[in-house]
Amino acid sequence: MLISLPLTLVCPECSWKTTVLPCCDSRPTVLPPPTCCPACHDLPLGYREATNKEVLKARLEEFLVLNTEIGRDTPCRPTEDNDCKSRSLL
Repeated sequence: MLISLPLTLVCPECSWKTTVLPCCDSRPTVLPPPTCCPACHDLPLGYREATNKEVLKARLEEFLVLNTEIGRDTPCRPTEDNDCKSRSLL
């Protein structure tokens, strides 16, 4: 399924929904959209054009997942060494 617009897939039985963003080179970890509802396994899913709010939510969730994956490989900096704590505001 080649997607050019963001779509929201909706289950007519249980109202489960998810937003599917179009594929692009900067998002190589995109999973294929579901073919049936993962909650009730009803076929087929309905679809509609995603609202701006749904697109923003899907992009934010994707960013947070990628940021978490990247963050696992980076070392943590100790907060005690932070120079800003010792400074007082006048």
